[in-house]
Amino acid sequence: MKDPSYIYDPIKHIIQSEGKRLRPIIVQFLGDFFENDSNDTINAAMGVELLHNFTLVHDDIMDEDTLRHNVTTIQKNGIMPMQYCLEMRWEH
Repeated sequence: MKDPSYIYDPIKHIIQSEGKRLRPIIVQFLGDFFENDSNDTINAAMGVELLHNFTLVHDDIMDEDTLRHNVTTIQKNGIMPMQYCLEMRWEH
């Protein structure tokens, strides 16, 4: 994952941040408990965690927060992917 860095860098920043990660563990536990297909359970766990991270980023943007748990928020860490796309659109 080297290029385009304007997309990958913000994603890495979000995914690598520390957190409890309880949501995917709970999904995995429930999938095992109900004997679901392991691939489906893993996909669901990843989806839940990614959706949750998206809501955190959205909240930070809407509230114009600069820190989340003493870590710079994504919009203060650099250019946002959507912002980059919009800037490209207006240049052409």
